[in-house]
Amino acid sequence: MKNKKPWWGLKPLQYYRGWRYPLTSSVLFNMSVFPIVERTVEHTNSTIISGALAGCCVAPFMFCFEFGKIKQQTLQPVTIKGLLENKGRISMLSREVVAMSSYFGSYNYLRSKEYHPLIAGGFAGLTNWTLTYPIEVVKNRQLAQNIGILSAIKQGNIWKGYSICATRAFIVNAVNFWTYETVKNLLS
Repeated sequence: MKNKKPWWGLKPLQYYRGWRYPLTSSVLFNMSVFPIVERTVEHTNSTIISGALAGCCVAPFMFCFEFGKIKQQTLQPVTIKGLLENKGRISMLSREVVAMSSYFGSYNYLRSKEYHPLIAGGFAGLTNWTLTYPIEVVKNRQLAQNIGILSAIKQGNIWKGYSICATRAFIVNAVNFWTYETVKNLLS
């Protein structure tokens, strides 16, 4: 089900199909992963392990939100049956576990070396997305087309669009961690 339509020249609102899902999920996601890591790290003694635990916790609800977003973006119906029968669960779980363990692990490592939260956060986001970008592409193909992992990989181009994603990841996560640290310091 490859979409042969060009992305350039769409009507302005067509670029925002499915926007409600990531808007909602990003709030729930950040409200979950940061506290999970904060509360488990004293027991695991590792932000990598705590990040992996956070990834396990958020993967089920992120799967639902990602399914809805991608179905709306590809002009497909969002149905409970489609959600329950979709083959992207393993890719979603893998992506979240690798993403959150590398995200919090690299941030903690850079902060222990006394890097500023903007720099540490930027590199944490870059590390996260560099390690998980191919998994993200495969997961998105699975959600859109309900295909297996090997079928998604065989479509090729699993790094297409990475440079834009990497730039965005650095900027967004630099601000994300700086904001988190600032608010945390103000509250304590």
